[in-house]
Amino acid sequence: GFEPGVIFRSVVQNQIHIHAYASLMALFQESFVVLHGPEGRIYAIIVIHIILVIRRGRMHRRQPYRVEPQILYVIQFGDNALKVADSVSVAILIGTDEEGGTVVRASLYPKYRSTRFRSPRQVYQAGGFEEITKDTKIKDRFLKSLGLNCNFGPVADVPYSRNNFIYDRSVSTSTGKAKKFVKLTVTQMGRDGVVSVLKHFPGYGSNRDTHTGVVTDVRPREQFESCDLLPFKAGIEAGASAVLVSHNIVTCLDGNLPASLSPAV
Repeated sequence: GFEPGVIFRSVVQNQIHIHAYASLMALFQESFVVLHGPEGRIYAIIVIHIILVIRRGRMHRRQPYRVEPQILYVIQFGDNALKVADSVSVAILIGTDEEGGTVVRASLYPKYRSTRFRSPRQVYQAGGFEEITKDTKIKDRFLKSLGLNCNFGPVADVPYSRNNFIYDRSVSTSTGKAKKFVKLTVTQMGRDGVVSVLKHFPGYGSNRDTHTGVVTDVRPREQFESCDLLPFKAGIEAGASAVLVSHNIVTCLDGNLPASLSPAV
């Protein structure tokens, strides 16, 4: 309900002050405050529930409402650990895209890591599946040291050739290798306490990049069942926590809606 820029915050003697104004379109709003130190490090994220109280009567004509912020919970980053207030009854996931290669977030910055993580394909070519497991362990420790407990990976897609969009982000054009990669990665992430997210269901295959336009996938269902879905199945059986759905329109499942919006998918 609040427009961008409506919530202003300041930290004064460890007290959080919230000031809100807007063309009010809702009676409540959840927002958050990110506390940064002078060196850019995130110290805490404060999740706030903002309640609008309507005030009636002549005495309140000048200010017919008041805003009451309530702090729901505080996520503190300190001593390389994620600390959540005891009052939180629901687990909080703080995630990132740290696939390696062309898709990195935290390791992109030298202040957090001297080198970027390699892509799954580069890791596999350097040392096979043993190197995959080793790289996953290192990545998990790195993310947890920053207070992150969810990584949007592994990539379970199986491209058909090096000319396909998803090729550089995948481990192999071999379904068998993709299955083993996903199984090993998900298993190790589970051991390390990092939530895994399989993507991009039901599989990119040879399709173009949906970040740059609408993509319609006309492959038959049999193709998915014999190839694309198998790494996802392996990941789910290994204990994957979640599945990220692609934006392709997969005609064999739903010819109208992108997979990410399709109840059928």
